[in-house]
Amino acid sequence: RQYVVTSPLPWTMENFTIEAWLRLGPEPIEDVALGGDMESNAQWYHDYIPYLGVDGNPSTYWSSQLGTPGNVNLNATWICDLGEPRYGGLIRIYWKEPAEDFTISVRVTDTQNWQQLVEVVGNKLTKTDHYIFFEARFLRLYMTKAATTRPDLMTLQDVRDEVEPLRFPVYSIYEFEVLKDDQVS
Repeated sequence: RQYVVTSPLPWTMENFTIEAWLRLGPEPIEDVALGGDMESNAQWYHDYIPYLGVDGNPSTYWSSQLGTPGNVNLNATWICDLGEPRYGGLIRIYWKEPAEDFTISVRVTDTQNWQQLVEVVGNKLTKTDHYIFFEARFLRLYMTKAATTRPDLMTLQDVRDEVEPLRFPVYSIYEFEVLKDDQVS
């Protein structure tokens, strides 16, 4: 159920607002980022292109370039173009390798400044939900600190010698979803 209250009305009434209770149906919620145009300043090989984070296939993923071994600080930007201004109510990210610190910003046109919606510090989750009402055509995910690291490939001799592998910071996203908000838009 949704509860709505209007601004004060100009008529002389005992009650100066109108209240309404809405019951929403079971219609499916549309992911408006699905199949959107993507770009990133950090992509690891051609097998992990930004589009794989919005292709609707949970077994594919976008992956950033690997950072410096032993240093979890890594800057990467990932931008989603929804094609036209849309209203949203939830941004959901399914991470393979999550960002510990990141922000999500939006803008309606490509000439506007980015408006920060979300700032996350200390994330370790592989699924993050951000419930916030917004209008945007472009969404930017800016990651600054990796929550996990990926080990370097090791030779059989390294394994035998019990060599500790180098660990690289990296971000990977299975799916980035923008769920539209038909309830209020």
